[in-house]
Amino acid sequence: MVPGRLPGLWSGGSPAGEIAVGDAIALFAGGRTVTVPKQGCEETEVIPKCPAATVEEAVSEAVAQGLLRSTNGPASLCGETVPSGVLTRDATLQAPLDPLAVSDLTAEAVPEAWRDDESTALAISAVLSHEFGKSLPWPAVRDALAAGVRNGWIALADERAQ
Repeated sequence: MVPGRLPGLWSGGSPAGEIAVGDAIALFAGGRTVTVPKQGCEETEVIPKCPAATVEEAVSEAVAQGLLRSTNGPASLCGETVPSGVLTRDATLQAPLDPLAVSDLTAEAVPEAWRDDESTALAISAVLSHEFGKSLPWPAVRDALAAGVRNGWIALADERAQ
């Protein structure tokens, strides 16, 4: 399911680097073929038929393992369990994000998220998501914030009072 591994899945009329879960299900509905390069030539291979529930399970597992990112409305998931009802046929799949840089979380980088040298994880996440154009997965924001705290770029409110 990951980008670049399965011919025919990550190409077509969708935005670059993004497919709908419904497209993945359709690819495995049966009767589809793909052309794959083999030993200097191309061969046509039949994509095996697979039940929609199995494709959805594979997608959910790939999202949980952090191999895929899924967005659907306000939900953006990568590296966490997909809640029931979030993985619909309209949900989109993308490659995982590169890790967020700690410097992208600072007051200098996202001043809209900071007021009087203080911010919240929610404010930082909301501003970064707006700049990115889609909601960011919470683990990506959480990991960057944790790295910022560990490396002294960001101080927790309780630590600043000491």
